[in-house]
Amino acid sequence: MRAEPLFRYAMKWKPNTLVALLLLSIRTFGQINDSANTYQDFKLDFFSIGFGSNMYSKQPVFKVYGNRFTYTRSSAWTSNNITLNDKIDTISFGVFRESSIDSILSQITDLDDTLIFKSNPEIMSGGVDILEIWYGSKLIRYELNNAYDTTVGQIVTILNAYIPNEKDYIWIMPEY
Repeated sequence: MRAEPLFRYAMKWKPNTLVALLLLSIRTFGQINDSANTYQDFKLDFFSIGFGSNMYSKQPVFKVYGNRFTYTRSSAWTSNNITLNDKIDTISFGVFRESSIDSILSQITDLDDTLIFKSNPEIMSGGVDILEIWYGSKLIRYELNNAYDTTVGQIVTILNAYIPNEKDYIWIMPEY
């Protein structure tokens, strides 16, 4: 007997509760989707190509698409004469924070679509570091041939924060 009035009470408020819950869910998920879509057109690729003694060694490849990243090591060279370990080593992957994207974008705000090329012809070995950043219709590309760039150095510091083991950090040519 006691359950019947409780059931009637629950049925009386159930439609209102469902409507409130539905509106709250739509609002909450709408906010999540809006923030996820804020940087959906952000893309970053960083990779190195080794020269000389670094030619066939695995080099870092860091990719960000929207708010997801992967960090791997792979060889950029192939040869018929050399047996290579073509396996790609995945070091880390996951969510790339919006605050990191904001920090990277603040580094390139004043640049238009451009290629920034720096070279140090005194070093024959070493390698080339390439950083490409797309956001909206803007593309910024850095090519550093055994050279250093302050902006790339600051962006690599941000990327290294996502790499769990210091020995796997991305290394770029130091500033002289």
